[in-house]
Amino acid sequence: MSELLLIAGGSAVFLLIVCLITRESTEGKLRAMRMELMSLRSKERTLEDQVKAVQKTESQIREGLMRMERTQDSTGQVVSDLFRKLTQLYEFVRQEPMPAVPDPGAAIAQEEEVAA
Repeated sequence: MSELLLIAGGSAVFLLIVCLITRESTEGKLRAMRMELMSLRSKERTLEDQVKAVQKTESQIREGLMRMERTQDSTGQVVSDLFRKLTQLYEFVRQEPMPAVPDPGAAIAQEEEVAA
């Protein structure tokens, strides 16, 4: 019977040692996984910040393009209006029709077609 107790006690000690070794191994793996998780979270935050920066830049570019288009439209209207007024002034001063001058709007349209 004492042999049986000794075997049971030895088995218990052996199992305890195996449990401790397994626990240490598992804790090491968990530490490594935790470090990897923290690294991934850091990368995720960095990527989120980059996405926000790109979206902000995209928004600024879009706003700039819209302003540029409005400025271009208003500039075209001002040029056409100025051309019309200069034509009227020429005809008033010279008392004769203004000679044929290329329409600036048509020239701009042709340049845009060539650029496209």
